[in-house]
Amino acid sequence: MVVQVLLEILLVKNILGWALFLSLTCIGITAYYTAIMAWVLQYAIVAATKGFGNVNTELMYENVVSGNWMTVALFIVSLSITAFIVSKGIGSGIEKVNNFMVPTLFILLIIVAVRCVTLPGAAQGLEFLFAVKKSIYLIHRRG
Repeated sequence: MVVQVLLEILLVKNILGWALFLSLTCIGITAYYTAIMAWVLQYAIVAATKGFGNVNTELMYENVVSGNWMTVALFIVSLSITAFIVSKGIGSGIEKVNNFMVPTLFILLIIVAVRCVTLPGAAQGLEFLFAVKKSIYLIHRRG
């Protein structure tokens, strides 16, 4: 009887341990991606307002990742948006957002691809990217 009680206690502690581990893992992943969302929003705001032509990119990077007030504010905005979407549930929140975001991602990808192939020097870049260099595969190493 004592052994059975001890086994039940260990089982409960094991389940609680896993629950704690999984909860902390989810919190860590959420914090990481929310910070990335804040950085992307900050870069998008700069691109839309000032552009990157006259911006010192190293200084801007340092400002973004150091946690200045704008990054913290956008982190809170990103976390609020994420919490709102997740609070709506899978069908009403995540699925509806994905139904909009995934096609938008592909449309933006197509726009960027068209822009890339219309830039000066695009032909040389595509040739370098897609040309098969047989000499690389014919290298014989003796070991």
